[in-house]
Amino acid sequence: EDFPKAIELFQREAQVLSQLDHPGIPKADADSYFFCTIDGSSNPIHCYVMEKISGITLNQWMETRENQPISQLKMLNWLEQLAKILQYLHQHNFLHRDIKPSNILLKEEEILVLIDFGGVKDAAATHLQNQLGDKTGTRLASPGYTSIEQVEGNAVIQSDFFALGRTCIYLLTGKSPSDLPVTLGKLSWHN
Repeated sequence: EDFPKAIELFQREAQVLSQLDHPGIPKADADSYFFCTIDGSSNPIHCYVMEKISGITLNQWMETRENQPISQLKMLNWLEQLAKILQYLHQHNFLHRDIKPSNILLKEEEILVLIDFGGVKDAAATHLQNQLGDKTGTRLASPGYTSIEQVEGNAVIQSDFFALGRTCIYLLTGKSPSDLPVTLGKLSWHN
């Protein structure tokens, strides 16, 4: 109860996941959110139940490989999977707003799943807020992955793809985008 915005984001995540049905997104039922109290406490515990997905995040996977870059062929396969997940999400008018290696699970058979929908936002509402100049919404930023427009409170569909591109750079170089040099406003990662 001391963190109303955190509770709101948590409830939104459960509600959004209950509306989506894609193999690259965890599933949750419409009635999966609930809260309860424990041992007579007056502070409720907020919960929701979602599909259990076995796997490790791409950050964890890269650490097991000592951050060795992946092949271009593997990257193209993963990029295609993630682009299709984002296409589905965007077709349902949602922005993820927190694409990064720690929010992507690698399941068996090289299948990727996008997780952590706590920052998801309705694309139409975000567009309207941007048009009205309303900067009061929740801002999410992950150093090296978040686009400038999103940092400034103007997230758009392209913001998710910017973060996806930065995730690909991390996988292809083994280095966080925030650790790579910037030359003339562009990330220098090819070398």
